[in-house]
Amino acid sequence: MCWSANAGRVASGSDDGTVRVWEVGSGETSVGLIKTGHQEVNAVAYSPDALNIATGGSKDREIKIWDTGTGEPLSTVGQVSYVWRLAWTSDQKKLIITGGNHGSVMILNTTTWEQVAILDDRITGRKEQSMSSPCSRMATSLQAGH
Repeated sequence: MCWSANAGRVASGSDDGTVRVWEVGSGETSVGLIKTGHQEVNAVAYSPDALNIATGGSKDREIKIWDTGTGEPLSTVGQVSYVWRLAWTSDQKKLIITGGNHGSVMILNTTTWEQVAILDDRITGRKEQSMSSPCSRMATSLQAGH
């Protein structure tokens, strides 16, 4: 689940692979049900301008970018690893992804959708991520493996 920057909308992902964009004031969905193609949606993140959302699943290893006004797909980035969390930088130039088999943090350029960095600590376990506002700092936590 993710709030838009103006707090007027909430995007929620589901285990059935769908995303809904909700109008906070009315409780109604603003676009129809978005069928992402992910087996399940683990992560949803609004872009800072609230015009796009990024979604990610664990099994399909893809990030998908959607137009929040229409619900139409804009881009698909494949082979990124298992996706647990997503966050856009405040300038909207990078998308940060946590997940993977080794709890890595991947950074994508949102113009080319190419990987620009990977922080791979080789520790098994699920990563959690939090971005400060306006996304100038990132904190991650991990669960050490045996």
